[in-house]
Amino acid sequence: MYDHTINARGHYLFVGPTSGNHVQATAGLISRLQTASACHQCLAFWYYMYGPKVGDLRLKVQQRGQGEALLWSRAASQGNEWRRGYLTIAPQLRYFQLIFEGSRTDGSGSIAIDDISVVGGSCEPQQFCSFEADSCSFTSTGARTWQRESGDSGTRTKNRPPIDSTLGTGQGHYMLANTSHRPLPTGQRLQLVSETQNPLDIACLQFRVHTSADSPGSLDVYMEEDLETKRLVWTLDTGPLQTWTLARVGVHTAHGWRLVFEAAGGGASSSYIAIDDLVLEPSRCPRPGTCNFEAGLCGWRNVLNQMDTVDWNWSSSSVPGHYKTPATDHTLGTPEGHSVFVDMATVSVTDTARLLSEHLPPTKGSCLTFYYRTKIPQQLAQGPLKFFQLVADQETTLWEAKHGANDQWRGVNLTVASAESFQVGFLVKKSNAGETGYIAIDDVDYRPGVNCFGVNTDQAVGGAGNTAGIVVAGILVVVLLLGLAVATMYWYKNRSASFGRSLNELRATFGFDNISYRNRNKDTVPVETVRGFGVADP
Repeated sequence: MYDHTINARGHYLFVGPTSGNHVQATAGLISRLQTASACHQCLAFWYYMYGPKVGDLRLKVQQRGQGEALLWSRAASQGNEWRRGYLTIAPQLRYFQLIFEGSRTDGSGSIAIDDISVVGGSCEPQQFCSFEADSCSFTSTGARTWQRESGDSGTRTKNRPPIDSTLGTGQGHYMLANTSHRPLPTGQRLQLVSETQNPLDIACLQFRVHTSADSPGSLDVYMEEDLETKRLVWTLDTGPLQTWTLARVGVHTAHGWRLVFEAAGGGASSSYIAIDDLVLEPSRCPRPGTCNFEAGLCGWRNVLNQMDTVDWNWSSSSVPGHYKTPATDHTLGTPEGHSVFVDMATVSVTDTARLLSEHLPPTKGSCLTFYYRTKIPQQLAQGPLKFFQLVADQETTLWEAKHGANDQWRGVNLTVASAESFQVGFLVKKSNAGETGYIAIDDVDYRPGVNCFGVNTDQAVGGAGNTAGIVVAGILVVVLLLGLAVATMYWYKNRSASFGRSLNELRATFGFDNISYRNRNKDTVPVETVRGFGVADP
């Protein structure tokens, strides 16, 4: 509903929803024939991908007489805003053409491009890499190196992840280190090094990791400043990771820097370590499982598989859009605030929309709080919104909304527990075709090791090993209380002599009012114990 150039009703080119019986439709926008060039060129553009069933946007190059080569790609909804895309076009030895290609499946949503420019020289370093087009200027040297691979690479070996993180398919790509003992004996290392990045005051590097089940070896991540100082910033210390798992690194540098992934052999006959979906965000890293959605989805993501057909969308009501959203968010309480939502009019009875967290470590009980808002005027046959826990590919519902017409933000507290790594998520599904309106989520907060009663659950308490510490702490508390009592008596004596105050007046000066407050919008949620993971908490 707005372009990028003038941020109003200007012009752009777009691919809209498909119609008819097309399973998939592709639109190609082809440049004029470009002359061969011996220099690097920087192509920049703005793109918009928004809706519950968006599809893919790709940029390709085709030299005269040659096949098409992929340069850049994005998939699924990117939120209700224009985003900048850019890449360096390598020297082309022949006449060539650039091709923007938008693929759409049946459903609603739009793909658009605007403000395309080409200037001489290389672009700034990339801050996102899915390895779908190439290795994003990462280099690996030596007799054995990291390789860009896919699950369906055509080779006989199964020593690799079956799917990538970006697309969730066997056709998607990632970077792979073969850590088996023959190509990489125990103790030997493979390095994958990024191009030099600009100095950053505050940033968050995110990437996904996947390993073999049997002795995958080790993975260390370093930041190398000015090609001299090499600092360890992350290490794989959780054991094998059989699903794509999110990792984060806080970045703060005063100089140019490079990222170094260093994989070491683990001694197994068949093992690997793989990485995918590197993102460099200009902000502090969020706490795992926590997001207010003001700057994006944090570590949350739409599920990418054939079992899930609709994306959650991200927007604020102040930005024009075609889909129904809350009038205000919960974080700021204003139209400018952001939340994630599903417009029920765009969902069919057979559709599902899942929003999934990153992997969270095992816990005996950790509190997760979120706020939801529903506006569905129809009578519902079942709860339109469910909160679930995913453990070893087993999905268990822990909570569901019992109503659909309450157009206000309501809070939910849930204590989640699991003996192994797990994920949590939100699921939207229609109970009948006539449902309209929206379902929105905001301000998800996860407090590891503390349940919803404020009790520490994942820390050892008592025992012979800390008896001395407890005794010392008790003595210090007693001394502190005695000192406080003496100081209070002395103060009271002096103040009484000067002003003649009564004891009640003194208490009124020192005391705090006890105010009982009950949030009428806060749900109390009973959760039955399921497979030893769910526990009952308000």
